[in-house]
Amino acid sequence: MTGKTKPDYAKCVDVATVASLRELWKSATITIATPIILGVILGPTAVAGVLMGAVITGLFLAYHLANSGGAWDNAKKYLEIQGMKGTEEHKITIVGDVIGDPYKDTAGPALNTVIKLLNTVSIVFVSAFIAILAL
Repeated sequence: MTGKTKPDYAKCVDVATVASLRELWKSATITIATPIILGVILGPTAVAGVLMGAVITGLFLAYHLANSGGAWDNAKKYLEIQGMKGTEEHKITIVGDVIGDPYKDTAGPALNTVIKLLNTVSIVFVSAFIAILAL
């Protein structure tokens, strides 16, 4: 706390990585299990419906998060360029910046990964769904 010792960056990254992986398994399990369970129970048509819904809603939500996050982030920068640093408006844009950064840097791109994972799992298991349907 006195600033005399060098921070342990590796420990900080390790703590963040372990915590994120501890939370990631829940959403990853849902993303992987959804097309498999639906394909086995309802068949390939249901999986196709889920994929269409996921792609349409996921893309729009990803675009929204990336663009609105960038807008909130840039609003603060704009006010700082205008010389309004320290004003009430600037304080409000700081809140927008805190929300906007994770939106544009993590949440939007993460949805693209969810869409790809859903599609990949579905493609891998489609022959199994058709075989089960034929029984």
